[in-house]
Amino acid sequence: MVGPVDPGDDWGNLAARIHRKKLVTWRNLPDILTRFDINLAPLCIDNPFGQSKSEIKYVEAALVRVPTIASPSEAFKFAIKQAETGYLAHDIPEWEHALAALIQQPKLCQQVGEAAFVDVMQRYHPIIRARELEETLNALIGGKLELPRKDITPADTNDGSNSPFWRSVNVEKSPTLLQLGWYTLRYRGLSILMKQIWIFLRRLAAPLIPFRRIA
Repeated sequence: MVGPVDPGDDWGNLAARIHRKKLVTWRNLPDILTRFDINLAPLCIDNPFGQSKSEIKYVEAALVRVPTIASPSEAFKFAIKQAETGYLAHDIPEWEHALAALIQQPKLCQQVGEAAFVDVMQRYHPIIRARELEETLNALIGGKLELPRKDITPADTNDGSNSPFWRSVNVEKSPTLLQLGWYTLRYRGLSILMKQIWIFLRRLAAPLIPFRRIA
């Protein structure tokens, strides 16, 4: 169990078999998830709080090819294809059935984990979500917002093309101007970079050449 989760006191002689970890950073979470055979995401779904939870637990586990069994909240029902990319368990018998299937059939467990990985890369990859955001914003503003295009092969991550750009914690917290510029050029294009350079230079010149006041 990872994070501030209370497992309760009714575990009997199984209590010693529960391993608990404190809340970890997002950088360390994938390493911990790779040690899981099955990811469990139980929720109380008969209240607004439980239904407000996203499907992030499914996504995080799928990225390291770990299958998920989850409560059938609206978010998990949207994300998980039953018995294909994971399992939705409505009651105790369904939890027991899903657990038994994955525990007793290691090959099935691996297949579901692989299917979940492919599914998440095809539906939740940042480039995919950026395109969905572009469509949503265009529908709202009635304009033609066009983000820089980049083709991806969602299921192929062995070439390093999907590796994170910010590899250092220090770079992520305090990037230099050169690093910011390179990131913008690489992921947003030359036109956006030139606009950012102009804004930066204009702000530097503001003490000498103040911005015009709009009446």
